[in-house]
Amino acid sequence: MKEKILVTGATGLIGGGVLERMLDADTSLEAYVLVRDEGRWNREFHRWGHNGASARLALDHRTAGRTVHLCSGKRALTLGELLDVAYDTWERDAEWRKRKLARAIITDLATYRMFERAVMETGDPRLRALISSLSHFVPQMALPKCFDTAVADELLDFVPPPPSTYWGRMLTNLIATGWGAADEAAA
Repeated sequence: MKEKILVTGATGLIGGGVLERMLDADTSLEAYVLVRDEGRWNREFHRWGHNGASARLALDHRTAGRTVHLCSGKRALTLGELLDVAYDTWERDAEWRKRKLARAIITDLATYRMFERAVMETGDPRLRALISSLSHFVPQMALPKCFDTAVADELLDFVPPPPSTYWGRMLTNLIATGWGAADEAAA
């Protein structure tokens, strides 16, 4: 039996090619994807043999008047847990270890805003530009994001596994397949 994963907005950030490589490399996975460009993904689903949870729910009359959250809900990793698994995964890879990346420090929004102001007042132009680019994103990270998935769980024929069951394996696969190497070389 295939392990089912639910992919949401991150697909738009990392690109469908990553998901395609994951599914090609690990045939035990089946993906249900929530996307903006339904036509493109419907073509991909037929090619890969996968079904889209969002498409199934969009056509399901039982969703009328109900809010359906397709996400991990209570099964989600916290940001700290997600980063811990990522850093632990990177530390097992020699190429990543060479980068000597410092672990991200998770802090409250008020402390981050103090850091942001200090950088804007004293930092070099590149660092100021980086911090400016994060100014709208970082406050969102401080908001609680645990959505009630009971309706989706009821209407779909599966409950997606918690990301903790596949997040580390996915990162390991991305490293092993050289994901991002072409983008990095081009930069």
